[in-house]
Amino acid sequence: MFCQKYVKSTGIGTLVALMLPYSVTLLICWTSFLILFWTMGWPLGIGASYIYPAP
Repeated sequence: MFCQKYVKSTGIGTLVALMLPYSVTLLICWTSFLILFWTMGWPLGIGASYIYPAP
């Protein structure tokens, strides 16, 4: 609705086409950060580990 306010012919395909490059870029960046932290042995956070303990 917000996008159609400015461009009447905007549909769901247009929104996906506009947002897909941002989504892929963020996925690649955050995955590379995770791999960097993992290889350097840095903790993810306070009390966080890379292994999820089974209850």
